[in-house]
Amino acid sequence: MPSGPGSIRYTPYDLRLGEPGHHRGLPGPTVTIVVAVGQPLDVQWEGDAGSRSARWACISGLHTAPAIIRHDGTLVGVQLDLTVAACRRVLGLPAGALRGELVDATTSWGPSWLRELPAVLDASGPEQWDAIVRRHVRRAVLECRRTTPGPVEHALDLLAHGASVAATAAAVGYSRRRLSTLVQAETGLDPRTFRRVARFDRARRRVMGAVARTGAAPQLAEVASESGFSDHAHLSRERTSLAGLSPSEWLREEFPILQASATLDGAGW
Repeated sequence: MPSGPGSIRYTPYDLRLGEPGHHRGLPGPTVTIVVAVGQPLDVQWEGDAGSRSARWACISGLHTAPAIIRHDGTLVGVQLDLTVAACRRVLGLPAGALRGELVDATTSWGPSWLRELPAVLDASGPEQWDAIVRRHVRRAVLECRRTTPGPVEHALDLLAHGASVAATAAAVGYSRRRLSTLVQAETGLDPRTFRRVARFDRARRRVMGAVARTGAAPQLAEVASESGFSDHAHLSRERTSLAGLSPSEWLREEFPILQASATLDGAGW
């Protein structure tokens, strides 16, 4: 998860995979914006054929099931991962308003800066993308000027880093019921589920880090322990529930993309 209040993680990607296939966009604690270059993103929620469409700029709200992204062997574009606080600052609305949504941001709903971005990136070289995206995001922040209330922001940070719901409520001075109401409104998820998808995302990032360092899949028992799961079986149950596949199945399916992504240089803002 991007660190710091209101932070954004920017990752350009240019994946040449050789063969057509699909990628799973997994649950996590951030709102994701993907801007495709060269060809639109072919995306849908798993098991929901009616949600499938081609999008040049797609906003994904918090979710508890995978998104399926089909490709012809090439994926090129940029991805922005926004914390819940950053969602308000950049998009001008709470992440809860996007819960479970795959929004085509080039329609009339999307903010003007995001509707413009696909064409601007397509007309530029990758070495210019970072500066272009930063300029557009700064413009969005200046237009929005909205922030998450301090205690809620602090509560989400605690939950994302593994604090229990009871400990989080005590730390910010709310009852558990009040905390649940505020977190649900801000994220679209209850506190326990938000904590759960954040822990799941930590495990995913540890797997990606291990592949980047060694070129091989890590020991999943170690990933489970380091990410806050009680044991390997706990991670397996969560992976099956949230990704639709067991950890070993996910690694087999996703390993070519993990290898291709190992050198991606993301940056936190």
